[in-house]
Amino acid sequence: MQYAKQAKKPEWFNSDASKIYASATSGDSVFNEWYQFESHKEAIESITRLFNSQSFLDHFTLGPYGNHYYHSNGVVASIQEMVEFESIF
Repeated sequence: MQYAKQAKKPEWFNSDASKIYASATSGDSVFNEWYQFESHKEAIESITRLFNSQSFLDHFTLGPYGNHYYHSNGVVASIQEMVEFESIF
């Protein structure tokens, strides 16, 4: 996983079609967050390890096989949705 918290998009962001990218941004905020994951598996493992706010844990549930998160309404959550939810924006 690569991660950056900075105003502008890092050079590595969206540079390799084989990787997964997600971001949480608000204009040119220095709090913009940029993520690159090698695979869906790495994304889920990283989110499980790093995203631990109570609001995140209340809203998302890791599925029984550990390969997807679900919204509280049972719909599968995307990596992008989870990154945006955990951000300060």
